[in-house]
Amino acid sequence: MIRLSDKQDNFSTDLALFILWCKSQGYKITRGEAWRTDYQQAEYYKTGFSRVKHSKHQDRLAQDLNFFFDNVSMWQIEEKMLIILMKKIGDKWESIRLLNRWGGNFINADGSHFYDFGHFEAG
Repeated sequence: MIRLSDKQDNFSTDLALFILWCKSQGYKITRGEAWRTDYQQAEYYKTGFSRVKHSKHQDRLAQDLNFFFDNVSMWQIEEKMLIILMKKIGDKWESIRLLNRWGGNFINADGSHFYDFGHFEAG
């Protein structure tokens, strides 16, 4: 069984490679939330900010990143356009390691999409 510290080390390496790739593609990026306490996650779940009781952020296996397109924050872009802009980025993240997941590909229990465009996690 792989240890959590080994998963975290792999995630850190993948994230570094991913950010360097993003920069080589001309993307402007700032970092968002990485680590989250159990208390924070419980509050996020209770208020609906998170849809899971346990987040990869609690295991230090997730990073939220903010992308800018022509100096416009991703959070100021209409969702349909953001899906198009972020797909290449999300596909790259998921191609780095088999179990890497991008929040733009999240699926709800009912089969509908749940978009968390800035979320990148390890499996």
